Amino acid sequence: MKQSVQLFFLVTLVLGIGLFLYVVQGNIKEWVQNTTEMSEQDKTVAPVVDTDGDGIPNTEDPDDDNDGISDTDEIAQNLSPVSTDTDGDGLSDPQEIKLGTGPRNRDSDRDGIMDGKEVELGLDPLSPEINFYEFSPEEGGDLNTVQ
Repeated sequence: MKQSVQLFFLVTLVLGIGLFLYVVQGNIKEWVQNTTEMSEQDKTVAPVVDTDGDGIPNTEDPDDDNDGISDTDEIAQNLSPVSTDTDGDGLSDPQEIKLGTGPRNRDSDRDGIMDGKEVELGLDPLSPEINFYEFSPEEGGDLNTVQ
């Protein structure tokens, strides 16, 4: 009796493993077939991205945000190659470089006023004191030109 019970369990185990392998093999074949066939949706081409709207796709454009700083230089300086104002303070990255403020720091002098707002108000974005900024376009300065 003991041997017949053992034989029964052995046969059941073998049949179970066989059935399992058969099912798994069928599923694997189906999975391979499904993953190798491309659907019509997979065949569509990704849209061309042109962040700065200059007609040159980002994949070919050396300056995706058209701010005068190449994407390579922006990436090397940890700046955004697709945004002219990496820190979002109201001054473009080239303006911040010219002024000496931090293009990754919204408030370079840590006085609680964003750099762009300070320049707008005529304040010095590099000094936490409320002093009027000495920059003057009349003196030949231009915040939009990187030197």
